[in-house]
Amino acid sequence: MRQLKMRSTFCKFSGSLAIAVGLIGLTLVTSAPAAAQVNGAIFTTDSSGTQVNGNIYQSQADVYLDGGPQPNAPCSAGGLPNGDYYFQVTDPSGSVLLSTDAVSQREVTVSGGLIAAYIGSPADHTIGTGKCPGSISVALAPFSDTPNQGGEYKAWMTPVGSYNICSTSGSHTTFGFCDSDSKTDNFKIHKSGQANVTVCKFNDLSDDGVRNGDALEPLIPGWPITATGVDGDPVSGLLGNTDQDGCGSFTVSTFSNKDGTQTVTLAEGLLTGFTQTAPADGTCSLAGGDSSTPNANDSCSVSGGVITLSVSPDDNVIAPSFGNAGTAPLVVSKNAYTSYKYNWGIKKSVDKTEIDTNSGGSATFNYTVSVTHDAGGGWMVAGAISVYNPNTTDVTGVTVTDAIGDGSTCTVANGSGITVPATSQVDLAYTCTYPSSQTTVPDLATNTATASWTDSSSNTQTATLSPTTFPIYSHTFTAPTATCASYKNTATTGLTGTDQSASQTVKVCGASDLTVSKDATPSFIRTYAWGIQKTATSQTVPNTGSATLNYNVKVTETGIVDSLWQVTGTITVINSNDWEDITVTITDAVNDGGSCSGGGVQVPARVPGQPVPGSATLTYTCTYTSQPAYNATATNTATAAWSGAYTPHASAWGSAGFSFTSPTSLLNQSTTVTDSFNGGTGTTLGTVWASNTLPFSYTYAYSNTIPVPASGCITVPNTGTLSTGGSTKVNVQVCRPAAKTGALTMGYWQNKNGQAIITNGASTNKACNSGTWLRHYAPFQDLSSTSTCTQVASYVYNVIKAANSSGASMNAMLKAQMLATSLDVYFSDSTLGGNKINAPAPIGGVVIDLTEVCSVSDQTNGTGTCSGTYINTSVAFGGASSMTVSGLLTYAASQSNSGGSTWHANVKSTQFLAKDTFDAINNQLAYTP
Repeated sequence: MRQLKMRSTFCKFSGSLAIAVGLIGLTLVTSAPAAAQVNGAIFTTDSSGTQVNGNIYQSQADVYLDGGPQPNAPCSAGGLPNGDYYFQVTDPSGSVLLSTDAVSQREVTVSGGLIAAYIGSPADHTIGTGKCPGSISVALAPFSDTPNQGGEYKAWMTPVGSYNICSTSGSHTTFGFCDSDSKTDNFKIHKSGQANVTVCKFNDLSDDGVRNGDALEPLIPGWPITATGVDGDPVSGLLGNTDQDGCGSFTVSTFSNKDGTQTVTLAEGLLTGFTQTAPADGTCSLAGGDSSTPNANDSCSVSGGVITLSVSPDDNVIAPSFGNAGTAPLVVSKNAYTSYKYNWGIKKSVDKTEIDTNSGGSATFNYTVSVTHDAGGGWMVAGAISVYNPNTTDVTGVTVTDAIGDGSTCTVANGSGITVPATSQVDLAYTCTYPSSQTTVPDLATNTATASWTDSSSNTQTATLSPTTFPIYSHTFTAPTATCASYKNTATTGLTGTDQSASQTVKVCGASDLTVSKDATPSFIRTYAWGIQKTATSQTVPNTGSATLNYNVKVTETGIVDSLWQVTGTITVINSNDWEDITVTITDAVNDGGSCSGGGVQVPARVPGQPVPGSATLTYTCTYTSQPAYNATATNTATAAWSGAYTPHASAWGSAGFSFTSPTSLLNQSTTVTDSFNGGTGTTLGTVWASNTLPFSYTYAYSNTIPVPASGCITVPNTGTLSTGGSTKVNVQVCRPAAKTGALTMGYWQNKNGQAIITNGASTNKACNSGTWLRHYAPFQDLSSTSTCTQVASYVYNVIKAANSSGASMNAMLKAQMLATSLDVYFSDSTLGGNKINAPAPIGGVVIDLTEVCSVSDQTNGTGTCSGTYINTSVAFGGASSMTVSGLLTYAASQSNSGGSTWHANVKSTQFLAKDTFDAINNQLAYTP
């Protein structure tokens, strides 16, 4: 008979019992066993469903859960029973829960023996590809780091119906996962600075020392491997076993060789019926568990079937596989849990009656429970036996028995006629009971499971039972939220009678943090700047009457100035606690450059029994020395700090977003334009409203009418004023216009242009016609009647050249000016000499106003300008107020002798009046009536 024994240590019966004492009480009971086991297996994989040697991963996110047939079994093999399952991650001992989300988020559905759907709610686990078609794998993350120094974790999977409810009496629960109903698989996550060494074991069915793949030569789980130089090595070597996928891994944290490596040896245990075939002696190769290893310092060799290798920090290497030729026995594993019953009497005391702490905090009360009990009874051992078939063919006719050998009777549910499929596992529940005559605690014992099959082979797994103790214990309450609560803690034996329970009442007050809320209202002032400009446009001024003056007043927005940026509002601090007032210091800040006010305030406690919390409100102001960013969201944060309270923290904050967008106050948004004309009362032209887009202006166009002065010019002032400040003034001259006759000055007739007109004039019988026409005026009768045009031109030139005002009379100047006027008349009339000077009309017919004649200041070039003095020359022309130019020539000629040597009786003042009249006509400075 082949027999393989494997040992694990559990509990020993003694005369005391570990009790869990809660708020309700203590009850010691023994449950009847039930028969329901989970077949199939779970194993870790990567997101693509590929099995990872040694179950060693680079990060938590790389680890996925798969379920169905055994890891080395084909997809056609039996898998998990159909139904819904929970999964979790713990440290390898199962004492620390590492999964960080709720169990409802760790739920999957098994269909056809495979994980077919993830139904966690809300869903927060990534879906990957399953090992078999139609299946999926589910990421185990999120979970926390393991406290295990070797980076080892344990994955669990249990039926939803078995959560917190064990199907086997006496089974142990680990965070709701019953050991007897759960499937587990250990895995590692590579830790920085450590090395991991993986070695696998295969069944060399071809006996050639070479593994020919999973389908032909499967890996064998549960095979003993001894390693030296690894973590946990007691010098003589650390004994381990290959896991359910046929590989085992060891961790190395110490590197003692001079080159920074560590020497590790690996040796396999030799079981009955097997001969080691691999690896062969000599140099061997290490495979890399990731892309970075092995490295140049690593080495590998085999001697006598023992593998010696050197590894470096951060290595993740795979050693050559051990191979054995022979027939693999079934592999048996088991666990064992004890239960029994005492009759108790109980008393309880506590070290304090009230603890004040933060909401959700821990308040630990140390209880002393004194009990009495009888000798006890109802002793029981229960658990699960797993039988694994590493072979590629089914093993039939298997019988599984269990025994302790200390007077107990053990029963294995459905333990006979078992078929263990190839590369699959069968799980069986068992119970061991003691006779009622057993009145003392059973001593340390070994529980042995034996699997026997048709070729008379068997395999045994033993479990050694160790003692439990009854503790003096403490209980930790979770403090209530923002209030006080009293807790009555009762320990009870579960039996009737006045001495079967004992109670203590304690008070726990839990303080919650204050909360801060706030609002934030931005504001700023926008001031618009204005400018004004006035211009006078073209004007039409008649000879008499009124002049229309056209003005433009342009109002320009010259700028936009923002100022007094503020953020104001209230800060409200809420105290939800109903048992302590809290004084806080409040600071306020914005993240866009402002400076904020703060202060202190006491926040009263909530009235007990009332839903409305206590609160206090503080107003605040944030100011800015320069413009903050516009149309950008900023944050205003108020922080309340306190001390001396039992809250979890000493501060809280609240924030509000705000944005400076539009001004909240507008100054000078509009300006009213008034106009004051010629010193009169101001008239409103209108109101201009500002634009936020520059440049911007508005122009008012309007007219004013003013009488034309009798002579010369007057200055008309006009002032425009803005209601927001600023004014503009423009002065316009209104002048009586002189007649635009086209007359030319005596200087013109003396220069080449005028001389050419005369010279080129028409002649009759060789006598120049212009000379003939000039001679009909007495002053020019000194011109020969037979003069040619050239001679006439010379005459004109000399008369003008001789013009002067010196002496007792002005005959020479008057003669020259009258001569120029005569030529203007002659050469502007098509009926006389032709319009040679392009006059608008014959000048002789133009009527001249003699009451307002400009006194002309003559220039050396024969032209003149108005001196600004206006005179009445009527007396020089017989008292007439106006007369045509031809009439003026005729009258002036009547006051002269032939040749113009005596004129106006040579009265110089009268001659001056006549001279200025002709001078004004020649310079086009004379007015028409």
